[in-house]
Amino acid sequence: MSRRPLVEHSAGLLLPPSSSTSASSSATNDGSSSSSSLSSSHFQSHRKDLGWYAENENIPTTTADVPMHYCDFDFFEFQKLTSKGPRKNSDIGTPEDYARPLCKDIPTSKSNTNSINSDDSISCGSWYCTKGGWPSKIPRATTEIFYVWSGFGCLTDLDGQRNYFSPGDTVILPKNWSGRWDIAENVHKVWFVHDHEDTTATSSSSSVAGSTTATATSTIIRAKIIHYNELVSTTKKEELIIEPNTKVITKSIYNSSGGGEGPTHVMMSTSGPSSFVISPNQHTNCFHILEGSMMIILEDNNNNGNGNGNGNNNKHKQIAVTVGDTIVLPIGWTGRFNVQETIKVLRVKV
Repeated sequence: MSRRPLVEHSAGLLLPPSSSTSASSSATNDGSSSSSSLSSSHFQSHRKDLGWYAENENIPTTTADVPMHYCDFDFFEFQKLTSKGPRKNSDIGTPEDYARPLCKDIPTSKSNTNSINSDDSISCGSWYCTKGGWPSKIPRATTEIFYVWSGFGCLTDLDGQRNYFSPGDTVILPKNWSGRWDIAENVHKVWFVHDHEDTTATSSSSSVAGSTTATATSTIIRAKIIHYNELVSTTKKEELIIEPNTKVITKSIYNSSGGGEGPTHVMMSTSGPSSFVISPNQHTNCFHILEGSMMIILEDNNNNGNGNGNGNNNKHKQIAVTVGDTIVLPIGWTGRFNVQETIKVLRVKV
């Protein structure tokens, strides 16, 4: 039996969505001509090995006060995305957008305080676009990080520099980026969008972000492409940081401050088999699982929203996480990670 995807419930539970979340029949017809490089059957085999038990619809996956947001790859299947219609500003072909959010406007914390900044938030979802091209002349109001599941495309900076992306690539579009999109083969991606104030690296008068040819006088904000082998490589020991009280090794990929701890920090994090506690989360952390598997274990001390009605306290709940899953852990979230199989994740900390 295939496992259904999960969405957040208002009581702090993650429950299967209703069939009303499926996209229109026209979307299904369009998507049939292009298959994702990641298939549902691939993930189901991982679930079986992990003893996945999510047929129980009342599984708490976080503390009662701070819900986490989670979905598996199936949640973002093309047939479950909603058509946004053809792009009105296209000048090549008739590209059409499809999308589905996981969560919207999750509060974050400024790097120099522990208080929640109501004007700073992150959202997460998936996007699919058919072939075509269009100008993107208006500077971005947010920073976007996305991981390419399938398809090929090109992002052209204002000065004409082309940045090609393909399956397995991580792409970063800093705030104030503008240029051009071209989709050569239908693209499917998972994205994180961070709404934040301008920083040195995202100001239009700053140096080029993410470019090896940056100069101090440049005014171009550049797209940054990180190929998969570059993302997960841990051969350069000087790039790695071991996080306190864990076996997690982290490599910084992008920092929106241009140096130091900026509001948008993109990393690759990896850990061998181990167990460690996150308590409490000082930033909002977003993960997309690239390799491996783990269990997220949570303790419901107040027995709020566990759905079993027996009144017992200190109930431990767990959720299996594996390749293709996406997780957003807000500020204040706490729980335990049990890494079963060496895991590598694309991580966005804000």
